[in-house]
Formats: sequence, C-alpha cells, structure tokens
Amino acid sequence: MIDYDQEFDFETEYEDDADVDEALDNLIITLGEKIVEEETGTQVIVPHRVQHVMYTYKLMKYLCKGSGATVQYFLHEPFTSVGYVRVTGENLEFGHPEWFDRAVELADNLDICPLTNGKIQMDFTFHGITKHID
Repeated sequence: MIDYDQEFDFETEYEDDADVDEALDNLIITLGEKIVEEETGTQVIVPHRVQHVMYTYKLMKYLCKGSGATVQYFLHEPFTSVGYVRVTGENLEFGHPEWFDRAVELADNLDICPLTNGKIQMDFTFHGITKHID
C-alpha cells in the first residue's frame, strides 16, 4: 500500500559520495524488506494470469516454428508471483503481427536484448500469477 502521507523531497542534493552510498544502501534494504514481505505467507495461483503465460508460450512456439528459436516458460521466477516466457534466436521474424501484439498486451513487460553470442533474447514478463490469501 502506498503511504501518501510520506513526504518526498526531490529538490535536495547529495552532498558527497557517502550520501550517495547511504541512499543506495537504504534503497536496497527497503527493496529487500518488500521482497521478503511479498514472498512470505500463503499464496494461490491466479488462473487467468497463468493462462496469459501459457497463451504467450504456445503462441510464440507457433510463431517461431521452423526458425530455430527456442521458446521457454518459467513460473514463480524470480519471485513467486512472477512468470515469464523467453524467446531466444538468431533471426526473430514473426508473421501475424496482430498475434504478437496480443502477447505483448497480455504481458506486463517485454524486454528485447542482443546477447554476446549473436542471438536475440525476448522476455515477456507477467506479474500477479499468484496472490496472497492471508
């Protein structure tokens, strides 16, 4: 839950390197606490979100058929409530751009990056594949 009463001061500046290091340390600690909070407790699968992952996985396998690309899916990685579909290949070209667009719309994020081995990697990330029940 967002604390709307918290004050944010964007106009202050870091005075020295120690201030920057302290701010980064505080950010990391806050993120770590949030991750522990999110990962703790009983969670259940959110079926329609897992269906989004499954649809994207099957669609990308279909669109990549014969291209030599690999398509993989991962559930509960890197966190319990996250899943993603990874496509890796040398030359990723897709027919049916409207289907590709639909997969992008279902995902919360799409990362596309070149790899050092000359291949391209795309990750369709899906948040909220589980929810807390406590």
